Amino acid sequence: MAVFEAPPLTLTGLSRTDLRKRLHVNCSIVSLLIGKGMIDSTRVRDPRTRQSMSLIAPEAVDHFLSIYLPLGLMAQVLGTQAKHVSTRLDRAEIRPIPMPDRCSLIYLRSEAAPVIAI
Repeated sequence: MAVFEAPPLTLTGLSRTDLRKRLHVNCSIVSLLIGKGMIDSTRVRDPRTRQSMSLIAPEAVDHFLSIYLPLGLMAQVLGTQAKHVSTRLDRAEIRPIPMPDRCSLIYLRSEAAPVIAI
């Protein structure tokens, strides 16, 4: 090992892209969830580019999912389209939490889970 060479830094956690894919939501909602503190994240420097990035611990995602259910995730688990799931929730008079127009729909788990049986 050279004098100025450091051991490679390994980062543990999910990036914003990984979080978006895991929750089946769009980019706007990921930024909103992290910005509002609904999902805890840690700011770190990317070891390759040295740019600042957010890392989300898997435990933070599990905590978020214990309270909320994204529409895309429910549809993926049920193997159907999001429109079918949202129609079923609308018929049961379950409404998503208030979010801006361009964001994915997110429901409270306590209200949505009994209706869709997740």
